[in-house]
Amino acid sequence: MALQQPQVDFLAVDLSLTSLAYAKRKAAAYGLTNLEFAQADLLALPDTGLRFDAISCVGVLHHLARPVDGLIALRRMMAGPRGLKVAMYTQSGRRAMVAGMRLRDEFALPPTAEGIREFRQMIYALPAAHPARPLVETSDFYSLSGCRDMGFHVIEHRYTLPAFAALVEQAGLRIEAFLAPEELKARFPATDLERWHAFESENPGAFGSMYRFLLAQA
Repeated sequence: MALQQPQVDFLAVDLSLTSLAYAKRKAAAYGLTNLEFAQADLLALPDTGLRFDAISCVGVLHHLARPVDGLIALRRMMAGPRGLKVAMYTQSGRRAMVAGMRLRDEFALPPTAEGIREFRQMIYALPAAHPARPLVETSDFYSLSGCRDMGFHVIEHRYTLPAFAALVEQAGLRIEAFLAPEELKARFPATDLERWHAFESENPGAFGSMYRFLLAQA
């Protein structure tokens, strides 16, 4: 995003110093001057008084114990009524990973390099009809960090469109637009969640592993 919008100032926040150090090295390699980094807990960040014209939170909230608290924190940091983009795990798009996590738990595989390699070997050995077998078709499956992020988090929440809409309302926000995949977005209006939900019910996994939304203040 910082590369694509050099006229915009960005603040990248993460809880992990290791991740921030890596990101800082990459930013330096690209010669970025419009990007700063900070270590912070999302839930505590609103108390700093920082407010942002635009916020992007992708693949974070569904790993919180209470995702609604994360949405409330993001709402508190919005400088205006609009400008919040979030992405959350889909129920239907994570079916293969859920089946894989059941195997992971059954064999008590830890989130170590050895545990992840054993997990991948186990998935490779599954018959084609096993519900976890489609994991071999995902790019994240083939790297240790990608596979860890895909299926070794301590907490994971998954949503249907109606369930996420209820979560958004609970946080004092509203869905301004559902960002469907490019090849599907012309089917229905971006605000017609009922029809998008019916479409997904007939086509499980149509939106991949994550929904993407633009949210606004309620």
